Amino acid sequence: MYARLAFAVATTITPEILIIDEILGAGDAYFVGKSIQRMRQLTTQGATILFVSHDMSAVQMLCDRGVWIDKGRIKADGPILKISKAYLASVREDEEARARARSMQLSKRQILSHVGRNDIALYRFIGAAGQAPGSPFAVAGIKFGSGQHSGFDVSIGEEQAVSRLIIESGITNWSNATNMDGKNARAFGDFGGKFIHAPFQIDWSGLGKNDRWLELEYAPSVSDKIVLEFYDKESKSYKSLHEFFPENNGWKQARISLPNDDTDETATGCIEDLEHVELQVLAPEDRYGDGPIGITAFGFFDEENTRRHTLISGEPARAILAYNVEQPVTDPVAVVAIYRPDGACALQVTSNRDGKKLGVLREPGKISILFDPLYLGPGDYVVSIALFKELNIASNHEPDAYDLHDRCYALKILPPEGVGVSVGIVNQPAVWELAQ
Repeated sequence: MYARLAFAVATTITPEILIIDEILGAGDAYFVGKSIQRMRQLTTQGATILFVSHDMSAVQMLCDRGVWIDKGRIKADGPILKISKAYLASVREDEEARARARSMQLSKRQILSHVGRNDIALYRFIGAAGQAPGSPFAVAGIKFGSGQHSGFDVSIGEEQAVSRLIIESGITNWSNATNMDGKNARAFGDFGGKFIHAPFQIDWSGLGKNDRWLELEYAPSVSDKIVLEFYDKESKSYKSLHEFFPENNGWKQARISLPNDDTDETATGCIEDLEHVELQVLAPEDRYGDGPIGITAFGFFDEENTRRHTLISGEPARAILAYNVEQPVTDPVAVVAIYRPDGACALQVTSNRDGKKLGVLREPGKISILFDPLYLGPGDYVVSIALFKELNIASNHEPDAYDLHDRCYALKILPPEGVGVSVGIVNQPAVWELAQ
């Protein structure tokens, strides 16, 4: 009521300049409609309106010119449609980074620190079995360099440094810094982190891309093999660099040569590269089946064949499922099911319901599922994928699975560009005619 009253008082007269800051978010649909009508009326009477809002639909209805302000600085200024498109594209990239946090096994705050910083590389220690080690793996120092260039240090304790251990309670599995046999160190172990790994990042700015190396001072786990991995941005997966075998001989040093960087930084993770994408580590309750065919990778792709964790409702999209075969399998049934967070199935496609027989699969390959367009409405979803031995679409009995991943993959659907009203769970197109 305060917002309504303030708006009514401010627009009783025709001002030269009227500044409106997110006022439309304070009312119902009737108030919003009347407010926009009044502001349009004022502009016809010679008033200039400065409308501050994140609601692109309302902005485009009211404004001719847009100024995009980011962190107190003008990022873009121009015609409203051009600016709104750029802003929405930026929001989409931000959402993409947040969704990517799950696959990189970092928090949203951590993943956003990597956006647009091509010189920062991500590494992690992880148990060979995908679990935290029974006895800790301690790290007292990490140096890095290129060729004969003297080494730089990765910070063990300073969390504000760029090259540092990535430490976040409840997310990663680094211990507190402590004195271990006279050395200031942290350990990788079971310390309650959601993702069972101990990551760190390195800023390679100013160093050559070839002949890079790491030097580690560490104390091995006495019970478990630990793997040092790096995150490959092209394949969007972790790859092994070095293995540390269990020992009980105190502190050790290792110098590890890194693979030369011959990749194109503009690579986007296209469909042809999907077979190189490793699956995230799944808990036993998340995955089941008895082979002999198994899913080796899965991802969604947009209209330009770029792998995405976010898609736009009403635009073409594709899901790609890669598989490996141990022995020939005849006509498996592929399924992609998308669920709302409350567990309700929002969309499910099955290969046999759509009349597709996959035939005899003898070699590794990929299955493509085209949504042209994707009618799923905006929202957050989780995705299940499966290869079944057979599936009777007339029965509600779940059949035996070769491989099933139960609601393991996050997906975010964004609204169509320029649409502010809710389109619902299904963005259904319609043909409108005057009835005869």
